[in-house]
Amino acid sequence: MVADGTPMFKKLMLLLATTQLLLIVDASIINVIVPTIAGELHFSETGQSWIANAYLTVFGGALLTAGRIADLLGRTRIFQAGLLVLAIGSSVSALARTPELLIAGRAVQGLGSALSAAAGLALILATFEGEQRNRALGLLAAMGGLGGALGTFLGGGFTDWFGWRSNFWISVLIPAALWLYSFAVFSKFDRSASRGQVDGLGGLVLIGGQTLLALGIVRLGVWAAEVRRPDDRDRERPWRVRFFDEARRRRVDGPHVCSARPLAQPVRISSAHLATLMPCSGWPCAADSAPGTRV
Repeated sequence: MVADGTPMFKKLMLLLATTQLLLIVDASIINVIVPTIAGELHFSETGQSWIANAYLTVFGGALLTAGRIADLLGRTRIFQAGLLVLAIGSSVSALARTPELLIAGRAVQGLGSALSAAAGLALILATFEGEQRNRALGLLAAMGGLGGALGTFLGGGFTDWFGWRSNFWISVLIPAALWLYSFAVFSKFDRSASRGQVDGLGGLVLIGGQTLLALGIVRLGVWAAEVRRPDDRDRERPWRVRFFDEARRRRVDGPHVCSARPLAQPVRISSAHLATLMPCSGWPCAADSAPGTRV
């Protein structure tokens, strides 16, 4: 247990709190810059959602497995490995020239974030007790709220000033600096590994299930937009045009039976309109009817 107020306590909390802030910023910063990325890399309308979904689905699916790996291979090792994986994924995203490469980079970012987040929480639970643990968990929760707001602000600012790729380069530099700083913090920590098994297949199934769920939700919205009801098309056209179209349709496609549909106000119709309507109504239609007949 690390005593309150000691340099070791302050260093550890600075490392864990900064990492937590970075992970939440990486998740929220993308919401502002998606339109800019989609325009430059020519994402499809449905593909845009995977800029965020690739990170979130891998992060959520790998979190449980990452915690087990941290318990077996050492919390400090997995924490540092997560920072490196996050930096690699961010560099891939920053250099991406195609939508597929960017989505792959975001997925790698999610994996690195899961490793660091799980190992960081395990470090808190293993290192602190009682009031110390509550303070540490409260600080991480505060970083989560701050990161959500800060990500939105920084995403717009960096995109306007330096371009959208700068948001990913920041996520390369900061994890690299935290990785170097972690060696000084973990120098006196136990880095031994434990025996046990990791349910890697379960982690893959969890990631795949979440990905399929997100894909189904995205595709459902697309399918709903493609299926357009006839009533929606009708409401976009004036009621007078709908009246004559209905009469023509009945004349050509169906029996010559007209439904009683009173007109709300007088309508001026031409002889072409009368020629269409009269066979349906049973009235004689004069070929020489005046073009401006009022009914």
